[in-house]
Amino acid sequence: MSKPWRCERILVTGAASGIGRAFAVHLVAQGIEVLAVDTNAAGLDALAAENSRVIPAVIDVTDHEALAKVVADHPCDGVVTSAAIGTEGMITETDPELWLEVATINYLGTVWAVAAAMPEMRRRGRGTIVVLSSSSGGLLPTFHEGPYSPTKAAISAYARALRQEVKSMGIQVACVYPPAVDTPLLDQMQASRQLAKGIFKPMPAEGVVRATERALRRGRFAVVPGFSRPLRWLMRISPELGDKLPGIVYRREFG
Repeated sequence: MSKPWRCERILVTGAASGIGRAFAVHLVAQGIEVLAVDTNAAGLDALAAENSRVIPAVIDVTDHEALAKVVADHPCDGVVTSAAIGTEGMITETDPELWLEVATINYLGTVWAVAAAMPEMRRRGRGTIVVLSSSSGGLLPTFHEGPYSPTKAAISAYARALRQEVKSMGIQVACVYPPAVDTPLLDQMQASRQLAKGIFKPMPAEGVVRATERALRRGRFAVVPGFSRPLRWLMRISPELGDKLPGIVYRREFG
């Protein structure tokens, strides 16, 4: 068992690459077993080949029944929800099917992963839940990212409600608001990548993991690493300016 995680086996979604993979590698190094879920079979195989404590499971987080079954077969007393897809475009011009896909993967995939692990955490009277929101949507509205930003705002609201529901059960909840991170997801959002490089360097996924662990150790809910910190302060000091800033920056860059 490892502090600050207080877990023996943790479910990590989106574990084949990016932030999810960085969490999986870090947790294994702490002596924690990882139930690694992703649709990327090759990425999971590579992760498991390098880490004997990884249990790979090729599952889509939108399949809540399959997710619940694999977690029932391998009970987890912790969760890290990193599965997500990125989008670009105007929210008013986004196809309804894409809205449904992004909302199901990003938001409901988070909800269902936590639900799958809750029985074991309740049984043990402890657990750790880490959900990945984003500075985009979670802290301030982001221009021209289609459904991505609203789903990350929904995750933040969900995590706040969840924290209040489970704190009496000995379960810790942390919500992570990363800035742009150098991962395959950022590659899906070329405008965001270009904007990030014009303002600051995208942070490595390992930096998100380190910031999360520090927050857990201190009992904090909000994990605000890197360039997300000044954005959070901006929204506290001047929410109106924070609402306008993404659009101003985008139009300056792209016209």
